[in-house]
Amino acid sequence: MRQSADRSRDPLIAVARAFLENQPLRHSMRAVAALDWEGTVARAENERLAPILYVALRGGGAPAPILKRLRASWMAAECQHLRAGKQLRDIVGAFAVAGIQAIALNRPALAPCYY
Repeated sequence: MRQSADRSRDPLIAVARAFLENQPLRHSMRAVAALDWEGTVARAENERLAPILYVALRGGGAPAPILKRLRASWMAAECQHLRAGKQLRDIVGAFAVAGIQAIALNRPALAPCYY
């Protein structure tokens, strides 16, 4: 993949930053992404940012076929999150039955804070 010469204009960095800061995606970043929707989505999928890109653009900031593709990634991530959450509850429950205190420090436990 080609590295962006100007990281401040990188649409995926802008999307991730806006998502984490709970801010709307600036119009200028949508314009940069629009220069190459296919390339932007392919890179987002490769870097596992497609679900976040969908959240940022789902209000109509991208062409319908692009939103459909991104929505599929978002739905897959949601399903994976639900499965992982159930597995985590099962494991913590099994530990509790055995008298072992457990605390989750990774993805399923922290994901609701970010997504």
